[in-house]
Amino acid sequence: DLGRGDCVVIEAEEGGVLPVTRIVNGREIRKNVHTMDVPAFPLDIKDIPGGEHQLGEFLSACHRAMPSASTDPNRYVLNCVFCHLAQNAVVATDGRRLTRIPLADFPLDQDAIIPITNVLKNGLLKKEQGRMGVLTEDEVSFLEIDTGEWRYQLKCAEGRHPNYEQVIPDA
Repeated sequence: DLGRGDCVVIEAEEGGVLPVTRIVNGREIRKNVHTMDVPAFPLDIKDIPGGEHQLGEFLSACHRAMPSASTDPNRYVLNCVFCHLAQNAVVATDGRRLTRIPLADFPLDQDAIIPITNVLKNGLLKKEQGRMGVLTEDEVSFLEIDTGEWRYQLKCAEGRHPNYEQVIPDA
């Protein structure tokens, strides 16, 4: 939505912060955008197989589960959202709190431990329908969410998610 004479300047990255300057009607607006660690991104765009799914339901479940994830940097796997195929559920826990949200349309054909990234948190990928899939190569999994407008790939966390089912009482 830039008008005539308006522009956006993106500077070189400095220490995990990307300075962005927008000039609107001759006034300069500066903002620092925090970036992700490079290892969280795949090195190359992968050809990840996937099918059409209800992305809105899945992304909403992830957003609702994220507050229960750990923020302790030493608990890397618990800093993520666990997508559990056997239970068709999205799970997050910090060891004290546990959120488990079952899904009617589970979009993945395998388990995945998805890091909580700014792209997933900010709602940029919010769309009802879209393509989603996971690819595992050399014991490393990559997730892709394709909304048609945006195509987002990230490297899934490596590790084993704790057995959260042992703390849920039987019906």
